[in-house]
Amino acid sequence: MGGISPAWADSATIDCRYRSAVEMAEKLRPLLGEGASVGVDAASNRVIVRGNAAVVRDARRIVRELDVDPQPITGYIQ
Repeated sequence: MGGISPAWADSATIDCRYRSAVEMAEKLRPLLGEGASVGVDAASNRVIVRGNAAVVRDARRIVRELDVDPQPITGYIQ
């Protein structure tokens, strides 16, 4: 009797635009805790997260908050 374990029911591949996926994975691991598996696809600069739905949702939120442009445009365009 096989099947998917509830702890590994969801997964996501999250693109990193401004930061390296390796750096992002290092930040995610302690924040997501024991119930998550975090990997990296370095060739396409993506973080791979496996866990339950809450873990995947939190990982997407964290990456969205941390993966920001290091040199944002300031001021107004004339």
